[in-house]
Amino acid sequence: CGRLLSGPHSQQDVLNAAVFQHRERNDKTVSRTILHWVDDQVVNDPSSPNDNDDEVFDDDYLSTLVPSPDLSPEEIPDLLMRVLQKNDFPEVDSGLRIMWEFAGGNTKHIFKHNITEYIESAHETADTLPTSFYGVAMNGMEWTFETKINRVGGEEGWIATKLMKTISSDGRMRRWQWELRKNKRPPCLGCWIVEAIASSDRKGKFEVE
Repeated sequence: CGRLLSGPHSQQDVLNAAVFQHRERNDKTVSRTILHWVDDQVVNDPSSPNDNDDEVFDDDYLSTLVPSPDLSPEEIPDLLMRVLQKNDFPEVDSGLRIMWEFAGGNTKHIFKHNITEYIESAHETADTLPTSFYGVAMNGMEWTFETKINRVGGEEGWIATKLMKTISSDGRMRRWQWELRKNKRPPCLGCWIVEAIASSDRKGKFEVE
C-alpha cells in the first residue's frame, strides 16, 4: 500500500487527466471481458494484496525507470505509482516524465506527442480534481492494489489488468483498472506499456459501455 490517488468523474475528465484510455472499436470485446473479470474477481482476499508492499525501491532506481522487457506487468503499476508520489525527485516532474515513457500510443496521440502539454494537463487536473487519477497519484492519501495481475489469455497473453483502490486527499474512494499491453513490435519489443487506467464510479463500480 502507498500514499497517493483518486478518480475522474467523466470520460472527458479521464482524457484531461491523461488517464490512459482506449476506445477503439476493435477493443470492445476485450474491454467487456476485462471489466466483467474485475467485477467477478475483486475481493478483499489476503492472498491477493500488493506483491510489492514489503519491497524497498531505491530512489535512484525509480528515478531512472524506463520501459524494459525485464519489467513484468505485475510490478509496473506499483512502480509508476511510486514515481508519481515522488514526482519532483530528482528533478521537477521526473515522475510524470517517466509515466509518459510508459504511456501507450492512444495517450500520446491525444496530446499530439507533446510531453509539455501532457504534464500541464496532469498538473491542472491534479490541482482541480482531487479524485482524478493524477489528483490521487500526486496528492492522495493512500493506494492499495486489490488483485494480482490478470493476464487475459493466460501466461502467453499480451494484455494484463490489475485493480487498485485509492483514497483522495479529501477522503473519497475510487477504484482503478490498470490495463497493460505487451509491445509486439519495435520500438521496445516485449515491453509492457500502460494502455488504459479506467476509473470506477463513486461507489467503486465499473460500467461496461
